[in-house]
Amino acid sequence: MMHIDTKELDKLIFAPEELNSEQKSEYLQHLKSCAYCRDYFELAKEFYENFEKEVAEGQSEQVQGKALKFFYNEMIPQDRSIVKQKKVEDAISTFFEVIEPKRPLPQRIVNYVKVHPVKSVGGFAIAACLLMIITFFFRACGDKNPDFAKAKDDFLVVYNKDGNELWRKKIGTGFDYLEIIKRYQYQYVEPETYLNTEDIDGDGTREVIVTFSYSDWKYKNKLYCYDASGKEKWVYTFNREMKFGNEKFEDNYVIPRFCVGDFDKNGKKEIVVVAVHKNLYPTCIFLLNASDGKLISEYWHSGVIYQIDHRDIDDDGIEEIFAIGLNNGYDLASIAVLDPKFIIGHSPAPLNYTPINVTAGMEKYYLLVDRPDIKNYALHKRNEARIMKPINDKLFNIDIFESIAHNDYCFALYYFDSTMQCYKTDVSDTFANFRNRLVKEGRLKGAIDQQYLENLRRGIQYWNGETFVYTPTMNKRYLEKMNRELSGNQTVKK
Repeated sequence: MMHIDTKELDKLIFAPEELNSEQKSEYLQHLKSCAYCRDYFELAKEFYENFEKEVAEGQSEQVQGKALKFFYNEMIPQDRSIVKQKKVEDAISTFFEVIEPKRPLPQRIVNYVKVHPVKSVGGFAIAACLLMIITFFFRACGDKNPDFAKAKDDFLVVYNKDGNELWRKKIGTGFDYLEIIKRYQYQYVEPETYLNTEDIDGDGTREVIVTFSYSDWKYKNKLYCYDASGKEKWVYTFNREMKFGNEKFEDNYVIPRFCVGDFDKNGKKEIVVVAVHKNLYPTCIFLLNASDGKLISEYWHSGVIYQIDHRDIDDDGIEEIFAIGLNNGYDLASIAVLDPKFIIGHSPAPLNYTPINVTAGMEKYYLLVDRPDIKNYALHKRNEARIMKPINDKLFNIDIFESIAHNDYCFALYYFDSTMQCYKTDVSDTFANFRNRLVKEGRLKGAIDQQYLENLRRGIQYWNGETFVYTPTMNKRYLEKMNRELSGNQTVKK
């Protein structure tokens, strides 16, 4: 007697819609007379039901139906031969690699399969794979709210609070946390600056916001927002053609970093995003409405920005936005402190580094840091503010880098209080060693003593709205704007 192919019996159990009425009638009739096929059919059906109850209890029929459809339409046609050639656990592993590469195979599922008697490797391997899809791919019985995400082995991988993987997306070469840290060791590239999970619309479920600029992803000028299921919620694409002085800049930008928060405490979250031109100048800092990705405002900086941060340093209830980098117009490290309500205009710069038809900015503070005496022996003509590190809620330090060789840097540390006054400076060991060598060679004089550090501390310029001064001060344009707002509020109260 001829027997029914086990895959056809599997269809009869969990995908009868794949069979026409004549096939179903023929198979059911055959089962009445064939003990061998009937025994397989009953054993397989019991296996499916028990396994499903164990690992997918509580899932809706709708979700299970989607899993079944996905499995039959997408998985079985691709590798039907595999399950005929390998033992059960090998077949499971093979299918699992197709579904979600590099995810470890849960041992309890393998063990469960091993203790069940089988007559067909194909049927039970498919069953186990199917149920793993229901369990690990759809995640319907667990917490589906994203809690954190990782750049891992070229994938975007999203997890819930228990560390269970919810979904993943193939990005491309270079999208891996350890690889990013290695390539950008002298920059602040913590994961939250390019990949973050936030409840951006107040519905209790977190979205995933990400830029793929640290990979070979084609669209590096885009910021993506995915919902909890991995579906694209919105995408913001940065396209600009700008002219600074007489120099034109084509539309070729990369989004390397961003930060998310309710910076002005109005109950709505925003995203501060950095877009850098391929030439590392100019840079645009722009503000998006986090819920829909719509542009609110933008600020143009005449240089590159290496790090952004946000913190309320003066207890006014508003989190200031810190943007540190360098200003090409002055060839000096720069520190911008922005009020999130006024991310507009352009940074201080000489006329030939100023964007056409853009108003002057209203930075709360804007600082330039003079170069130390090692500048004539450094590799580059500019110093750079690269890393900002908090000491506590009100105090922080910023590392100002000098390039002393290819991919080799030294830095001085500048410590600031809540009024942006520098109260202390220090130097790194690499800075001290480099300068001591120059002294030994007779190219510089003097030791790195308290007077030397004091000279560094005094070498900070503040933009007052018209010119740079060496006295800590705010931008008067910002002060005037705030005074007008305060005056208007008082009028309203009267």
